[in-house]
Amino acid sequence: MISASEIKGQPAFTFRINKLDDLESVVPLLDGIFPMHIKKEIQFIIRVIIDEICVNFCKHSNCNEDPNIFQVVMIMFSNNNVLLSFKDNGPKFDITKAPSVEHTFDLPITQRPIGKLGIHIVKHFADNITYEYKNHTNEITIMKKNYQPKIT
Repeated sequence: MISASEIKGQPAFTFRINKLDDLESVVPLLDGIFPMHIKKEIQFIIRVIIDEICVNFCKHSNCNEDPNIFQVVMIMFSNNNVLLSFKDNGPKFDITKAPSVEHTFDLPITQRPIGKLGIHIVKHFADNITYEYKNHTNEITIMKKNYQPKIT
């Protein structure tokens, strides 16, 4: 289900999500693709980001109902960074313009609006997010630094 390749000499892994069940079968395979130098904390964050973006896509694109709607996820390792690329043909959605929910954190839990927390988590964990819409395709690129400690 996960295919391996190289981009500019660096390992890259790609998988496709057609329905939410696809994500459940891919997540356990992610452990086997991380290079040894990627810290466990960063691996966890990458899994959370992938889960949140893919669940959001499936929820808002109706992917479980329409087999022609899909998302392609690519994971690339470059230097000490992990790059995630999400491309889908669902409804246009610019994650970089999604409203913040931080102003609701002080409200009692029963008064907080439902939704948008996953996007907040992704924005919090990502070091850089870019969005582009072209040819009826959403393209989200997320970069997460590995933060390797300096050896002195």
